[in-house]
Formats: sequence, C-alpha cells, structure tokens
Amino acid sequence: MYTRWFLYLLLVTNGFIWCQGSYVSGQNSHIPNTPWPIYHANSAAQASTSFEGPKETDSLSLFYGRTPFNRASPWLYLSEPYSNGQRAILGSNSTHAFKARYSENGIELIDSLRIDYDTFDYSWNFLLSNDKIWYSYDNFRGTGRIFRITDEDIDTIESPLVELDEFDLSVNGGGRLTSMHMTSDGWIVYNTREGLFGIVKKDFSQWTSIQLPLEPGEIHYHNTFPIDEDNSVYLVTTKKLIKIGWDGSQLSIIWTADYDFVNDGPTGLIAEGSGTTPTLVGFGDNDKLVVVCDGHNRNNMVAFWRDEIPQDWQGIAGEHPRLAGKIQLPYAVNLNNGFQSIENSPTAFGYDIACAQYNGFSPDCSNQKGVQKVSWDTDLNLFSIAWATNEVNFNGVLTYSSASGLVYGSGRETDCNYYFYALDWDTGEIKIRYAMGNSEKFNDQGNNVLIDEMGNALFCTETGMVLIRAQATTGDGQNQEEEPEIVEDLNGEGIITLTDGNVLGSQVEIIINNFEETKEYTLELFDMNGRQIASKTQQQELEAWNLEWISSGIYALKTSVNGENTEVEIQKVIKE
Repeated sequence: MYTRWFLYLLLVTNGFIWCQGSYVSGQNSHIPNTPWPIYHANSAAQASTSFEGPKETDSLSLFYGRTPFNRASPWLYLSEPYSNGQRAILGSNSTHAFKARYSENGIELIDSLRIDYDTFDYSWNFLLSNDKIWYSYDNFRGTGRIFRITDEDIDTIESPLVELDEFDLSVNGGGRLTSMHMTSDGWIVYNTREGLFGIVKKDFSQWTSIQLPLEPGEIHYHNTFPIDEDNSVYLVTTKKLIKIGWDGSQLSIIWTADYDFVNDGPTGLIAEGSGTTPTLVGFGDNDKLVVVCDGHNRNNMVAFWRDEIPQDWQGIAGEHPRLAGKIQLPYAVNLNNGFQSIENSPTAFGYDIACAQYNGFSPDCSNQKGVQKVSWDTDLNLFSIAWATNEVNFNGVLTYSSASGLVYGSGRETDCNYYFYALDWDTGEIKIRYAMGNSEKFNDQGNNVLIDEMGNALFCTETGMVLIRAQATTGDGQNQEEEPEIVEDLNGEGIITLTDGNVLGSQVEIIINNFEETKEYTLELFDMNGRQIASKTQQQELEAWNLEWISSGIYALKTSVNGENTEVEIQKVIKE
C-alpha cells in the first residue's frame, strides 16, 4: 500500500502542481505555489487553506525539532519542491535564517545562516519568492537591511544557505524594518519604525518610499499588513487605518479612516499597537471589507469599506463614514499582562471571521480561554456572533481548512499541558484535543498552523518546530477526551534545564543536561536592551544561582558550552 508521503513525492515528481486555495482574485505569480507560501497563508492575510488538515478520525503523531539559537519566529513557510520531491521548512528568527526538512520520521534542521547578532531583534516577518529566493531582515545601528538568500544549489534540499545580496536602508532612505510583503508585480513593500513606508524591486535595483501621515506618538509598526488584488496596502496604526496605493512607479496615500484602536486597552512596552493585522474579506462585486480586531479593554471586531463607500451607506453614529461595522467579542478579556486581549489576527473564509483570546508569550496554567466566529451579513451590512466558546485557549493565529471544515490552533490548559486543537468551523464544537506535553517547546507564542498536501500540521514554538503528522485510520482515530499524555523530549534536550521552567526566583536551580567535566559551561543574563546583567560559570551538574537582586522583567539567558565544538543556547526567562 502506498503511503501518503510516497504519493506526495509521486505527484510532485510527475509535475503535478498544487494550488493553495484563496479568496484573493489573481494569484501572485511572484509568491511560490506552495501550500503555505506567506504569512497568514495568502496576500489577504486570511489564514485559510483549501488543503485538508488533520481530521477527527486520523491517528496523530507528534515530532519536534529545534531552531538555531533556540529562538523562534512566528512564521514558518513551505518551499517549492526540490529535485527529490521534498519541501523544506523555511524560517527566520532573532539571529538566523534556517532551513529544515520533515518526513514521516520527524523534523531535521539542515542549515542556518547567521544574519543578526541582536537576540532581542526578531525578524517577525520574512518573504519567499517563486525562484528559490527568500528574504529576511535585521536592524543594526539604527537602520535596517534586507537580505536576499538562496540555496547554494537550488535543486538540492541539503544544500547550504547563502546570501546573494542585501538592501541597506542606511543609504536607501533610512529606517528600521518591521514587516515586509510582496506585490503582484514583484516589489517588496516594507514598513519602518520611523514612518517611512518603502518599496524595493526583488533584485534591489530600484526603490522608492513615502512618509506616512502620522501624529506624534502614533504607533504604526506593531502589526503587519495585507495587499489586495490592485497592490494596495492596508496599514493599521493606533489612531487610524491607512490605504496605501502602488501604481508600479510610485506610492501614494489613497485614504485614511480615523478610529481609536487602543482606547481603554493596555499600552506599554509589549502592547504597542492596535490589536491585529488587518484581514481582507470580500472580492469581486461583493462587499469589500478590511477587518481588524481593536485593542480595547473589551475588544471589538471592526470592518472598513476598502474601496468606494456605498452610496446608500448611512454610517455609524460618531464614527468615520468608512467604518462599516463593529461588534464586541464575547471572549476578549484584558488580562493586564501587557498584551491586547485579541492580539492575533482574524482568520477569514467568505464572510465568516474567527479570532481567539491571547494570553501572551508565556501563558500560565490558568489562562483566559475564548474563541469566537463572527459573520458579516452583506444585505444588512451587520456583524453577528455565529458562535463563541470558552472551552479552549488558542494562543496563535487560527488556521481554517475548507476541506476538513475545521479551524486549528494550540494552547494550554489547567493541567499545564499544551494541546493541539481543531474546532468545527460551523459550530465551534471541539473535534480534536491532542495532548502534546507540558514543555515550553510546545508553546505557540502567536503563530499560524501550516497545513500541507498530506494533511499534516506544522507550527513554530518558543524553542523550535512542531509537526503533527496525520494518518488516516479505519476506526475512530485519536480521541480528544483521553487522559493527557505527557510527551517527553523527542529530539534531545536543551543544554540546561531550569527547575522552575522559565521563571526566575531568588535562587535559581540550574541543571546541565548531559553534563561533562571536560566542558566549560558559561551562563549570561541579558536585559531587554542587550546589556549583560549577571554571569556565572557552572562546574557541576546541579548548581544554584542567587538572582535575588535582579528586578522583575523579561530577560534572555544565554548558555555557552566550550568543548571540541562551541554550543550556544538562548532562552527567554521572566523574573517575577
């Protein structure tokens, strides 16, 4: 009997072309034709796919693989097939661009390319092109650089990564990058912290930029942005929504719509923005909307007319005429942890839009649960709640599969285990509840679940990558109500283990995994500005570190092992 993996290779090597379903008219030919080529799955940021994801009757297997330097990005993409039929997983984190492969045996890191030495500067967004070229970025000494990367041999999956070129903003307009996207005519659109919105050709041969219309203190870089079929960009700030046009030669501001996206919601170091990345809904002759969840204390889903405002539109009292709809979300409760309640972007299919309560980078075991789906009525021009549930916590951007009729994600429960979930798109009923374990390596910090041609699910976590491999069964498959299975480390341990997880107390007990007396173990603690706060050399397998004098906050703990080869691991820790 042929396995699904063999059938996948057979289809690819015989030239069968998969097409990832999308409600965006006009496929962008500069984005590769893969199951998951870009953040939120497509240019409209809908996070929905026509590929069938894991089903209730499938038997599920769990695999884990680490990423370089142990610091993950929210986004993983799938490459075009190589000559052997395999796809690569491509990613970019705070320090590296990396490439991995996956199969029925698990995940294997193939190569990584060091592009950044600032562990606090995440490349939250990177791009794939359709010619085995992809783009990542970093910010160095007050300015940004975009890297053009490829394989040394584009036909071989094992080939190392190489940098082809870089676009240096210090001599091309300036600014520190925050996010990028690809237009359908092959230009990279990018946003900067300084309010300079730019566009550069894929080969870096031409560029231009425009200054955004911003007020003092207006934050515009917390979220990324979608692109419509006319290459217009929709950028949300703390005070307005902006539509930016591109005609092939210059950028322009088409319209702005004032809206207080923060209002009484949280603000501060982490909650810098408006709530979520905008999502485009409606194409062709239907209502064309751009949908955002705001950052209010009780979040609302809001919709704006993205083209001409209908002539018979009466407007909403006290709001900008372009605001088409607004509805408060049932399960969107501010936890006072510095994040907006609905931090992760909406997921859309047709005029149905779902989103979930967020619990921050490090959710505890008693987090706030909540998922809801909202529907837009094109006749009445009104939102309504289709369903809402507080039975599960999805801590990332939801992923919808139209083929399976399920919406996927992961989160943590009161037993402290992390679970992979699937809910019925029509009812919100739990269809899959799969226990992964209580390790931070299963902690989804705000990511998308990728669905591939074989029904597998992949997502990035705090320390690496997770593969949920689906295999059809003749029985009931995995059952979602079974006792939680505590899954131990699948692909080896990290260098150290902290006895209290990633929480630092007054005395921190540190265990060196696989301790060897011939090696030297150095631990360094850095604050959010990259300053070294404390350091120690550990000479025994178990030692205590007195950190009573360290103030509360988020830190990076760097562990270096000097032996025949140097190993480095960096992890986020919290002092309460």
